[in-house]
Amino acid sequence: MLSTVRPVKPFGKKMLHFLEYIRKALGEDVTRKNIPRALSIFKGIMLHSVPYHFSSKKFKM
Repeated sequence: MLSTVRPVKPFGKKMLHFLEYIRKALGEDVTRKNIPRALSIFKGIMLHSVPYHFSSKKFKM
């Protein structure tokens, strides 16, 4: 969930989970697989919430 904000603010600090810091300290290779999943979560939120907010049921004259 930390990476869902990354597409909105791509030039911010790189956010890591604290377990990734521990794995780096132990010398393991930390591969980041969460970016594609975060993008799919973000896309799902946008596809399901944006149409609701701009629907005619939401805005009444």
